[in-house]
Amino acid sequence: MKVNNTRNAESGTIKIVVAGEPGNGKTSLARTIEAGLGEKVLLISAEAGLLSLKGSDVDFVELQIDDAGNEVPKEKRIERLGEIFVWLKEPEQVAKYKWIFVDSLTEVQQNLLEYLETVKDAEGNLVFGGPKNTIKKYGELSTRMMALAKIFRDIGHYNVVFSALVKTEKDADDIPKMKINLIGAFADRLPALFDEVLYLGVTEEQDENGVHVRKILTQKTNKIDFPKDRSGKLSTLEPADLSVIVKKIRGSTALIADISAKAKAASAEAKSTKAEQTAQQGA
Repeated sequence: MKVNNTRNAESGTIKIVVAGEPGNGKTSLARTIEAGLGEKVLLISAEAGLLSLKGSDVDFVELQIDDAGNEVPKEKRIERLGEIFVWLKEPEQVAKYKWIFVDSLTEVQQNLLEYLETVKDAEGNLVFGGPKNTIKKYGELSTRMMALAKIFRDIGHYNVVFSALVKTEKDADDIPKMKINLIGAFADRLPALFDEVLYLGVTEEQDENGVHVRKILTQKTNKIDFPKDRSGKLSTLEPADLSVIVKKIRGSTALIADISAKAKAASAEAKSTKAEQTAQQGA
């Protein structure tokens, strides 16, 4: 029986949830992965908001538009997400992409809710329709969202990022708390599924142009009770750049890979130079 030790364990793929207010730049984090890590990202867009990525080189597929350019009804978009999931497991996509970025989990849940409201039984009656079925509907919603989050979290090969919106609610002591904007029990259960649950917000700090600086919060505060960093490698506040966070989590493994890549490039360049010199001497 082979026994391993956690001292030598590699971090493997990374699964992240990033939540924040609309307009704080969650979608634009996809470009920081490609720019900082050089790893190809596929953005799965459930929202009509890709303007922040204009001019970048991020591939995307949309839930609201099919491959022929037709609008997909809201209640059918969860089916399209399933089709995308199956497509991602094909060898061509596995070879091309290292990251899946789902934008956003809040919108995906809304799509699933709209799908459930159309489900009918064998007699043609709505299974979850009407006030009497509200509890049943939201219970089914939480169950299916847990399953959806897990299959994406556990998909082989890919690193995964889910974005989500936030909302403010008062707790049992009537104190306002910021939470991930999801319906039902799933909102409280989601953070337990992921090692990294982050909040992207705008700080009071300003850059040289007078623009407020965005930061990623990795630990809970009195007002924001969902962030966590299970890796233990992140500072409480990190720059709004997922490549910085990923490099910290990967640690020495990423450093060794970077050194190795640079060494290979230098070796190739040296061989090329030597070959040119040999050719010149022969001439």
